[in-house]
Amino acid sequence: MGTLLHDLHRSAALSVLFLAASSHAQAPGSVVDKLKIADGTANFPSQLSDGDAFGRSLVVADDLDGDGVRELVVGAPGDDDGAVDAGALWVLFLNPDGTVRDRTKISAASPALAGALAAGDGLGSAVASIGDLDGDGVGDLAAGLPGRDDGGPDRGSVLILFLDAGGAVTYTSVLSGFQLADGDAFGTSVASLPDLDGDGARELAVGAVGDDGGGVDRGALWIVYLASDGSTKSAVKIDKSSPGFLGVLDDGDAFGASVASSDSAKPGSAILAVGAPNDDDGGPDRGAVLLLVLDASASIKGGKKVNTAAGVALLDGDRFGSSVVFPGDIDDDGTMDLAVGAPLADVGGPQRGAVHVLFMNTNGSLHGAARVSSATGLSGGLLADGDELGSSLAAPGDLNGDTYEDLIVGACFDDTGGPDRGATWVTWLIGCPDASTSVRVGTVGNPTLLFAGGVPVFQTPWSLFVDCTGFAPGEVVLVGSAGPAQGIVIGAGEILIDLSSALYFVHRKQHTGALEKFTYLVPSDPAFCSFRIHSQAIIFGSPGPTLTNAVDWIPGR
Repeated sequence: MGTLLHDLHRSAALSVLFLAASSHAQAPGSVVDKLKIADGTANFPSQLSDGDAFGRSLVVADDLDGDGVRELVVGAPGDDDGAVDAGALWVLFLNPDGTVRDRTKISAASPALAGALAAGDGLGSAVASIGDLDGDGVGDLAAGLPGRDDGGPDRGSVLILFLDAGGAVTYTSVLSGFQLADGDAFGTSVASLPDLDGDGARELAVGAVGDDGGGVDRGALWIVYLASDGSTKSAVKIDKSSPGFLGVLDDGDAFGASVASSDSAKPGSAILAVGAPNDDDGGPDRGAVLLLVLDASASIKGGKKVNTAAGVALLDGDRFGSSVVFPGDIDDDGTMDLAVGAPLADVGGPQRGAVHVLFMNTNGSLHGAARVSSATGLSGGLLADGDELGSSLAAPGDLNGDTYEDLIVGACFDDTGGPDRGATWVTWLIGCPDASTSVRVGTVGNPTLLFAGGVPVFQTPWSLFVDCTGFAPGEVVLVGSAGPAQGIVIGAGEILIDLSSALYFVHRKQHTGALEKFTYLVPSDPAFCSFRIHSQAIIFGSPGPTLTNAVDWIPGR
């Protein structure tokens, strides 16, 4: 104890260093477990063929069979049922551990799709869950066919698939009434939106990366107001010429390559993330995501561009924005976060791919990030060159019941079973411990002189109080450590500070024999979520010096 008192006094001249980030912290968005669904793995049968590109698209659908677990739909646009690259969708009925309990394949071989698909249509290039559109008690799907040649080469189309409880298609509807040009690739991406017009049916966002509005292949996004029979009531096109459109689109940016809708929008509005993976801000094909706020008429009311300039660590050719999803509030700061695929990122090897998990502020800026790649979360040879992790993304919610949001990621050119058959990774993430966790105030061995004013909360002051009553005026020193495991020793039933660790903060002030307050601003940094904070104080002045009790904040649910 004497050595600790001496070291505290000796260290008192150091400036405050509060909540310094630790390289050992397991921050929110980190992968704590994973499962690969591929040809012959995770109870998925060996039914894929070379080039199927299983995992090119993903969506978590409604719970079709009522077992309490939502279904996963996986696109395989290279499937050759009926014709070369006509494409397919796999409806996977999952167990809570992510393994496949049952499956249904939707392709040209399905009775309801007989004659509906042609070579190159690419069913499975994009898929969205649109709720129970026809009111039969079973959720339905929208599937993009960007290679469809209706009216001209590669103009594209979207197919509405009405399902039964087993995932089979009962009947279909084709969206129509759009002014498309050759090569528009309408249906490159699809996403379900809130019911903007209040008719009881969700709306649909559809990307068309080959649209030439304002320049060649700049891309566009269509907002489609759906009727309950899957037909088009009306549609609004969003491109560079739309009023309120933010930023700049250049030729080839491919705006609309991906799209996702946030659940946090106010009624009668939508918050969209739209990928432009060929955007060149900061370097060629680094990519970008545009956040758009729409009103009920699909007019743009605000937005933000997320790219290198916004703080995302990107390199040339990453194609950030090839996939997007809102996975929920991973870091528990009250704001919906964003996951973005960069499938051509060279992390660990050429085009192994990566996913950026971005922690968002309410204004669309970032306050932190995590990355899933062969270097983080999927290390140890799990990915190979050319796998293109991040080619698709889906948000399953909390799969394993640990209260944290999880993430499903496609790697459509994985070679399990054969070249480019594809794979899907189910990843379990860690989130941020609840800020309501109580502060433990130790009392063993020392008087109760140090206590906390509440618990630490992002971007708010956090106070510790030292009761110097009964001491002659002198100095009081507060010292602590912050880290996931470092800088502490256990003694006499309390957690004490180990000054041999670099993870400590020291603050000193003169006291007058009364209550002294130390206040710190808690940083808005996801690394904070994994810190354990341990503090003690030493009071100098007659009859001191005296070491106070310890205050420990240990995060946990």
